[in-house]
Amino acid sequence: MGWEVVGEGGADVGTLVAALGNSSPSEAANVVVAWHDNSTQPIYQAVQAITLYLIPVISAVGLVGGVVSCLVFTFTTFQYQPCSRYLAVLTAADSGFLVALLMAWLTTLRPTLATTPGYCQVMVYMTYTCSFLSAWYLVLLMAERHITVCHPLRAPSLCTRRRARLAIALVTGLGLVLYAHSFFTTDRSLTSPQLDSPCRQKERHLRFLAIFTFADLLLSFLLPFILVLFLNLRIILAVRRFRRRHRDRDRDLDRGWGRGRGRDHRHPRSSLRGGESRPSTWRRGDGGGGGGRGEGGGRGEGVQQQQQQHGLLSQAQFRASKMLVWLASVFLVLYLPSHALRLYLLVSVLTETQVYSERVMLAQQICQFIYYINFAVDFFVFCVTSKTFRRNVAPCVQRS
Repeated sequence: MGWEVVGEGGADVGTLVAALGNSSPSEAANVVVAWHDNSTQPIYQAVQAITLYLIPVISAVGLVGGVVSCLVFTFTTFQYQPCSRYLAVLTAADSGFLVALLMAWLTTLRPTLATTPGYCQVMVYMTYTCSFLSAWYLVLLMAERHITVCHPLRAPSLCTRRRARLAIALVTGLGLVLYAHSFFTTDRSLTSPQLDSPCRQKERHLRFLAIFTFADLLLSFLLPFILVLFLNLRIILAVRRFRRRHRDRDRDLDRGWGRGRGRDHRHPRSSLRGGESRPSTWRRGDGGGGGGRGEGGGRGEGVQQQQQQHGLLSQAQFRASKMLVWLASVFLVLYLPSHALRLYLLVSVLTETQVYSERVMLAQQICQFIYYINFAVDFFVFCVTSKTFRRNVAPCVQRS
C-alpha cells in the first residue's frame, strides 16, 4: 500500500521514502503512482492480480511450511544438530514476515481494518523487524557452518550452544529496538481508506525516515547479502576440496587393498587413515551434531571431535553443508532483484531523474513478489536437500 508522503519535508523526501521503503507488504499493494491515469490501467490490473491472488497463496503455503519446519527443528532429533537453533529462529522470522504480508493483503479486501488502533503500526513493525532478523539469522547460520567446515579445529570451542543463544539474543534485541520507530512514524490514512492507502507515514517524520531508509538498506540488504555471499562461496570451495580429497583417498585405499588383499581380506575403507574410527553414526545424520544426543557426551560427538582433530569433514557434515549452501543460494537469488531495484531508485532520486514509470512500477511489483517467495520456500529447500529433515516431518506432524 503506497505511502501518502506529500507535505512537510517536500515531494523529494517523500519520493525517496516511498521509493526505498523496505520492500514491505504495506508498500506492495499500492505503488506511488497516479492510479487515475488511464495509461496505467493495465499495469494496475496486473498489480491487483498479484496482490489479490498470489500473495495469499504464498503466505498460506509459507506459513504452513514454516510452522512444520520450526516443529522439526525444535521437537525432533534434528534439535541436536548444531545448526537447528539458527534454522528454528530463521523459519520463525520468515513466518512473522508472512503474517505481516497477510495483514497487508487483508487491508486490500477491507481497507477499514487499517482504522483499527495499532494495526498499521504493528504491520509495518513486523515487516521491518522480521526482514532484518531473517537476513541476519542466515548470516549467523552461515558463519557457524563456515567455522565448522573451514576451521574444524576451532569449531568445538566457538560453535557452542551458549554462544549460539547469545548471538541469537543479540541480533533479536537489536532488531526489536532498531525498528521500534514504526510505532511513532506510522499512522492510518486521514483520507478515505477506500480511495487512498490505508496506512501512511507521518509528515513530520519524513526527513528522519529518509535518513533511516539509507541505514535500513545497508543493514537489511548490503551487509547481510555480502556476508552470506562470501561465506557461501568459502563453504562451497571447502566442500569441493573435501570431495576431491575423499575421492583421492578412496582411490588410494582401493589400490592398497588390491595389492595386499592376500594378507588382509578386510577392505581398507572399513577404517580411516590415521587410526580414526569409521563415522558410521555420522552417516545417519545431516548435521554436525551428536547423532541424536545433546552436547557434552555421546558417541556422535566423540566421532566429530576425532574427525575435527584430524582436519576432516565427515559425510554428515558435508550433507549439512550442502543443505545450507542451497538455502543461502536461494536467499541470494530471491533477495537480489527487489533490493537491486531499491538501489536503482535511490540513484534515480539522488540524480533527480524520473523515478516511477509504468515499466519501473511493474518491475517493482514483480521483484517484490520474488522477494516474498524467499520467505515461503524454506520448507521446500529443507525437504529437497535433507534426508534427516524429510524423515522427521511425518512423525512431527503426526505427534502434533
